[in-house]
Amino acid sequence: MRFALPDIIAENPYYITKEDKIMTRRKKDRKGTLRSSFIIMAVMPVISLGIILAFFSTNRFSKSIYTEVETELENTALMVANIYDMMYPGDYSVVSSDTLTALRKGDKYLIETIGFLENIYEDTDSEITFFYGDIRYVTTLENPDGKSMAGTRANVVVTKEVIEENRSRFYKNVDVNGRQMSAYYLPLHNSDGKTVGMLAILRDAETVNKLVFKSVIPIVVISAIAMVIVAAFTLLYSNKIVVKLEKIKKFLLMVERGELNAPMDETIMSRDDELGQMSRAAVSMQRSLIQLVERDALMSIYNRRYANKKLYGIWEEIGVKGARFAVSIGDIDFFKSVNDTYGHEAGDQVLIEVARVLKKYMTGKGFVARWGGEEFLLVFMDHDVRQAEAALNELLERVREISVRYDDSEIKINMSFGVVGYERPKNIALKKGTDKDEAIAREIENTLKQADKLLYYAKTNGRNQVVSSETCV
Repeated sequence: MRFALPDIIAENPYYITKEDKIMTRRKKDRKGTLRSSFIIMAVMPVISLGIILAFFSTNRFSKSIYTEVETELENTALMVANIYDMMYPGDYSVVSSDTLTALRKGDKYLIETIGFLENIYEDTDSEITFFYGDIRYVTTLENPDGKSMAGTRANVVVTKEVIEENRSRFYKNVDVNGRQMSAYYLPLHNSDGKTVGMLAILRDAETVNKLVFKSVIPIVVISAIAMVIVAAFTLLYSNKIVVKLEKIKKFLLMVERGELNAPMDETIMSRDDELGQMSRAAVSMQRSLIQLVERDALMSIYNRRYANKKLYGIWEEIGVKGARFAVSIGDIDFFKSVNDTYGHEAGDQVLIEVARVLKKYMTGKGFVARWGGEEFLLVFMDHDVRQAEAALNELLERVREISVRYDDSEIKINMSFGVVGYERPKNIALKKGTDKDEAIAREIENTLKQADKLLYYAKTNGRNQVVSSETCV
């Protein structure tokens, strides 16, 4: 999965090459031919031609917009399904007890993720529902009285065509408890290949219909007034809409593939119409996904999953360019006693404050990530082990100054660090028969083990100190 933006302009998906300009001119030439055809048609009786063009344009735009709505809902469904597969590996199942019946994926109860689904709804105006069988278990849908529709059944036709026939379906207009909606249904499968439910992404049909009406009514009105103007307006307007929608679609597909730092065209985001709203909602959802995938929910620093990817990227780069850096694992001393004495809420406040201090200090030096519990991973770029040790001792002084007020208590903390340096000349060739990924993984694992051993030494020999591979022989 790639998360880095292209760092040269030639890799930018929106960079216009000479060949692109030639193709654009050819398309304009074809448009000119089409425009001439419409002008010729304008000599026909105004009323008859106006009716034909109005019907044709209405039908064409209606299909185009519904196709784009279907594409957007489909991409949203695929993204949500992929995120859940990545974050919560395992099969879908329903767990029942005397007091609770809930849908679970792997070890995760999906009702616990309802906040994430509600954020997507707020950003995209798309309702989301997880079905197991034909029963809604997790949904953002509500009845007119404001109560969740969880526990209600899906439309019988939808159940047959999606679950029984195991195929994705888009419905322009489906009745959901008396509410007309456009909906995309994606079958959900377990590891045995069996279809166990479906994921639904829905949008109010009235909103879609208004968009269709708003897009086609100018064509209908102007067609009755002047056919030439209608033709010119249609060509110009439709081309711009299609180009912008294609760029939004390309952006969504890139995000769906895991390129979470994919860029959105600024000219679309600056628009004040539905396209601008759609693009800004897509970018907002992209930011939410980045936060979910890359950051620790409590401390807003990198999580362990993303830190591993960062480490792999560093090792991969230094295999070509060569570099030196230092890796440290730090741990808050006696953190368990903080939780035992003041409670986990106080412990969380300590973690948040420590993360803030570490993140601020590491800015411009490297990066920090939550490694697990009260442990942190710190990577110092362009530092040898002595420089990193000096930096950590300076950082430790700042940690000692931390004072967390909780109720009527003042909580002071210390930390212990183990740090190891790594240096490699550029263009070091691997031994013949060595797999690159395995070699990188092995070097990362060995470096982290060394840092962890040094941390253990610091913890068992007094705590509140920095121990490096230079000072601990």
